[in-house]
Amino acid sequence: MAAKPSSSSSPGLLKLEEQLTCSICLDIYTNPKSLPCLHSFCQDCLDRLPQDKKNETYYLSCPTCRHCTELPEEGASGFPIAFHLNNFKEVHSFMKKVADPQQVTCDNCTTANATGYCKDCSKFMCDDCISTHKKWADFSNHQLTSLDEVTASDVSSTSQLLAPAKQEATLTCSTHHKPLEIFCETCDTVICQHCTVRMHKDH
Repeated sequence: MAAKPSSSSSPGLLKLEEQLTCSICLDIYTNPKSLPCLHSFCQDCLDRLPQDKKNETYYLSCPTCRHCTELPEEGASGFPIAFHLNNFKEVHSFMKKVADPQQVTCDNCTTANATGYCKDCSKFMCDDCISTHKKWADFSNHQLTSLDEVTASDVSSTSQLLAPAKQEATLTCSTHHKPLEIFCETCDTVICQHCTVRMHKDH
């Protein structure tokens, strides 16, 4: 059973914990899976649900809405991963970590307390490491945020902070030097517009 959140937890963190609680085991989701009715549960919880068998096919009933769903051959592991919940779990872990800023150490030197966060490197850093980070040409465009700003962030701001930094480099075709934009299923590869006219015309 899930441990009760500490009273020092922020309202945003408490609300997020509620959304990340599996309604079967009442704990934070582990390996969350989505049913066709869009309700999500831990994979192990789904494996333990009672099943009905009709004509060599197993079915389970959603504990929330009672929608009857055919069980994949591989069991509950065959249901789609609830990626949105996994993303929220990352946000939850991050928010829990920064809930007590004094306990956040630098991910580079691992000795000093962190004072900021680099979105591009996904690392907490101390003043010395931030200063060095700013001096290096390769890191000069990195997005640095103070730990105070990170601590004050709500769920939405935190998820944006954790989103991968925008990649400026575009992958190009080695033959035509044009952006790779189309996936050729026949060749199982990404191609550019010019490739569709010549080499992949009938694919």
